[in-house]
Amino acid sequence: MEETLCLDPDGDVILILRNPNATFAAWEERQDYMPLPLVPVRRESPSPVETSYKKSKGKKAKSMFTFAEPEPDIVEAFEIPEPQAEASEAVEFQADLDHDREPANVESPEALELDTSIDYVQPSRKADVRLQVSSRHLILASTYFKRMFRNDWKETCSADGLFEIFTENWDSDALLILMNIIHGHTQNVKRTISLEMLAKLAVLVDYYQCAEVVEIFSEIWINQLNTNLHATYSRDLILWICISWVFRQPYQFKAATYTALKQSQGPIRTLGLPIPEIIVEKINQERLQSIDQIISALHKLLDDFYERRKLYSFECNSILLGALTTEMRARGLFSPRPTIPFLGFSLATTMASVRGIRSPRWHMKRNSPFGPEVDAIDCSLEPLIYPIVDGVEKSMNGLALEDFLG
Repeated sequence: MEETLCLDPDGDVILILRNPNATFAAWEERQDYMPLPLVPVRRESPSPVETSYKKSKGKKAKSMFTFAEPEPDIVEAFEIPEPQAEASEAVEFQADLDHDREPANVESPEALELDTSIDYVQPSRKADVRLQVSSRHLILASTYFKRMFRNDWKETCSADGLFEIFTENWDSDALLILMNIIHGHTQNVKRTISLEMLAKLAVLVDYYQCAEVVEIFSEIWINQLNTNLHATYSRDLILWICISWVFRQPYQFKAATYTALKQSQGPIRTLGLPIPEIIVEKINQERLQSIDQIISALHKLLDDFYERRKLYSFECNSILLGALTTEMRARGLFSPRPTIPFLGFSLATTMASVRGIRSPRWHMKRNSPFGPEVDAIDCSLEPLIYPIVDGVEKSMNGLALEDFLG
């Protein structure tokens, strides 16, 4: 029998952890969609394009436009990577194969029998972790155990008269930390732990419904880890959402859900952690609505140019229509039009991509008594595009913890 660790010498319960240290919150990179092809590149300014048209007085005036580069410290230009060359299909097959011919070098069924000389090792069973604990302490600390002991909780009785309760898959160190806190052995509890361990404790606290008894320690642990909030969508970010929810930390919850909203390229994954479905649905819903708002506004702008609903001259309307079509196509936003659920699109990269759309600048050359002069014409995409992104960004917020508390 495995050794029993005593947390209370007068304890009447043996808590037995089976299959300790099972895989926790497994994270696999998604392969079911490709990320949005927004690759930062440096572009050289295109050569000025000159056009001409007849002035009303019969004189010819020259006009030209150039593409305005986005500010380098605000946005970047993006382009689609060059597609890889397809594999050659010049493979010839022999037409008159002899199907009756026996395959060469194929062993008989007898030769394919299992080689019994090989030693096959069965995976070893993990030893159970046994803790002697007090039902009185558990009842005071945990709603879960209070409900269990109120009912017919005595599962089995050991030879020494102690009752056994079984649990499984928990991290053994996390379970020991929790039991030490519940039994008042605070000197055995570390004041500094890893994010991984804190997440494992959050899962235990949620399962056993004992947040109040660990409140002081959770504050210490979270404050120590507070600078490690990740700015990218990752496994650690999901751990933070779980931790901030279980321990009711509004600041960390708002920050973590805000990052998930901006950086995720698809539906949020909970990794089996105790994150309520309503929270996940809210993050996913706001992500979809924000991306759809941007893309719909761009396509509406295209339609406005097509239908001449903007009060621009024919020349300006045509220039902006062509520029917007080209830039949207380069960013994967034109055709086929991205649709819900926008797999591979994050809100952050979508906003950066739209801000990086280049706008042509149109200049008029004219003669004056003082010589040739160039006038800038008010014909730009910037005042039409920037408000689209700015409006979405201003409305973006992380989730408020109090909105999900009963």
